[in-house]
Amino acid sequence: MRILIVEDEIRIREGIRKLLSKLDPGYEIVGEANDGLEGLDLCRQLEPDLIITDVQMPGMNGLKMLETLHDEGRMVKTIVLSAYSEFE
Repeated sequence: MRILIVEDEIRIREGIRKLLSKLDPGYEIVGEANDGLEGLDLCRQLEPDLIITDVQMPGMNGLKMLETLHDEGRMVKTIVLSAYSEFE
């Protein structure tokens, strides 16, 4: 499975990468992005099977990134992470 990680916190990105490598050697991290804009570009280029993204990030948040991908017709499996307990 080809995975793209979109997370602005480097320690969390590294933790996800390490956890995935331990879970299954078949998981391939094809890219990592610091925000939704970078994630959007990487998703268009790399066409991952799965995106793991944070919600709140600078630039473009994870939900807007996913909405944009959906509007472009890109249906990618997604895991959305958040440390926030409340959303508007």
